Amino acid sequence: MPEELDYFFAPENSYLLPDGRLKNSSKPYELRGLTNKEGLIFIRLDEPKLAANSSLWLYVPQYRTSPEKDWANLCAASREGLVSAVLIPGYWDRGGAYHDSLEKISIGCLSGATGKCPYWGYVPWKTHKGTSLKEFFVACVRMVRADYFGNGQAHTRAGAPIGIKDRLDFYHPPIPKEMLEEATWNEKGAVIVRKSRVGKKGLARVLGSKRGFSRLCGL
Repeated sequence: MPEELDYFFAPENSYLLPDGRLKNSSKPYELRGLTNKEGLIFIRLDEPKLAANSSLWLYVPQYRTSPEKDWANLCAASREGLVSAVLIPGYWDRGGAYHDSLEKISIGCLSGATGKCPYWGYVPWKTHKGTSLKEFFVACVRMVRADYFGNGQAHTRAGAPIGIKDRLDFYHPPIPKEMLEEATWNEKGAVIVRKSRVGKKGLARVLGSKRGFSRLCGL
């Protein structure tokens, strides 16, 4: 299965509508794209369905690496048991930077950061109280992946619980009292790290080669 952030899709005769749905003359939708590891990849998308908790459209993407192969689910199951994904305009490069684009479409699985963040409300093509959510979307992806330096390198642990606060006053579930604040994030990565989900020693290993950052984290 292609790894998150490793692939983007350049659909032919297709484009995203303002609500995140794909417009195409054929159904089910079939796209071609490139991956960093597997080369050419074929994608099939059935008709989207609205997410239960929002106006977000979700697809169930399937993929194969050649026309002779069987279709397989692109996404692993999320905590809710969904193998669904969000279509996102733009793509992530090998250095972990997000590029907005009308010609390239990323597929964000709900089991991964790029799908979780729109599912939680940080939809990059939308606004909230007049503020664009694109930078909040990128910052959220950095946070979920524990991408401290904004270079696409994830340092999180599978199943690590996450509590969220932001200056937009989005509604998020109350944060349990036993959870300590880990870090402040923006679209470039962690601004200040106070605690870490990988522990003090693990964080020291992650940050050891970055001058000044260890002191910023109190290590």
